[in-house]
Amino acid sequence: MQQHTKNSRPEISHRKLLEKMLLKLRFKFRQIWGNRE
Repeated sequence: MQQHTKNSRPEISHRKLLEKMLLKLRFKFRQIWGNRE
């Protein structure tokens, strides 16, 4: 069974997940740098 829908693409959701992870990493990086200075 293969379902192909234009609305739900795995690429888009994956990209959103990556963006979320990047935001989290950036936040952590800022905290670390803030503590350093």
